[in-house]
Amino acid sequence: DRDWRVSANHPEDDLLYLYLTASETAHEVVAGGETWLVTVTPSGNVTVTQPATTDKTALDEAIASAEALNSEDYTPATWAALEEALADARAVSGDENASQEEIDAALAALEAAIAGLAARADKSDLLAAIEIVKALDGSKFTSDSWAALQAALAAAEAVAADPNATQEEVLEATRNLNIAAERLIRRGDKTALTELYDSAALDLSRLAVDVFPAELIADLEAALEAAEAVLNDADATQADVDAAQAALQTAWDALKAYPVNSMYTDIPDGQWYTDAVDFVTRYGFMNGVGSGLFHPGDNVNRAQFVTILYRMAG
Repeated sequence: DRDWRVSANHPEDDLLYLYLTASETAHEVVAGGETWLVTVTPSGNVTVTQPATTDKTALDEAIASAEALNSEDYTPATWAALEEALADARAVSGDENASQEEIDAALAALEAAIAGLAARADKSDLLAAIEIVKALDGSKFTSDSWAALQAALAAAEAVAADPNATQEEVLEATRNLNIAAERLIRRGDKTALTELYDSAALDLSRLAVDVFPAELIADLEAALEAAEAVLNDADATQADVDAAQAALQTAWDALKAYPVNSMYTDIPDGQWYTDAVDFVTRYGFMNGVGSGLFHPGDNVNRAQFVTILYRMAG
């Protein structure tokens, strides 16, 4: 355990002197502004080496950059990954014994986390579209088109509620919701068709159908049946309603335009009584005297008059 003096040449030709005990094997010496490691073997051989140096400059700069970021600007998931990498980087930066390999790994992880940050999506357009759709009255639209809109709305609300939704996901949800809204099909307004149907059906029930051509009666009955189907269809569109209304109006007009008085040979067109004869024959109140004659100049006896009143009473 005696003290002994060790000397070694510095790489720059400076002579280093160091006193060590027999139990010491190494010692750091500062010379020439640098730190050197003097190592002594049991046999007395001496080596002088410069300890490995580390550089944390880039790591510390990356830490400063990360600390300057605002969590409100990024999605929670990517921000959590950054915070984890930042915590590891801070630990390595504060570790005096950290190797350059550890420093470089921490730097790479932190830079990757920064690069992986995803900006919070702008959901203003999506939220506005959702509010517009939610204000719509589903009873005014067909079932299928309304169901498609509700599916798009549910998907849009899920994206709106997702804090990690990307801008691309927000744009897609907004686009899909707007398309579904544009494809809504309005249920038809059946007010006019209902009135027409009621009037035509009532008129047909009062007519003396045997004085009309069978095809005209059949056309009106078919048009009434088609109109009834549309009226009973909750999802009938305005086009459906308009088509049924037009067909029914055409069939009824054809029946009303048929000249019933033409069945009489003694009722010419254009006489003061022509329309009256057409009316009473059309609704079965009177049907002439037979053989295609009406005898418009004859008087009506009591029995005929009572018969007419009975028929008018239904």
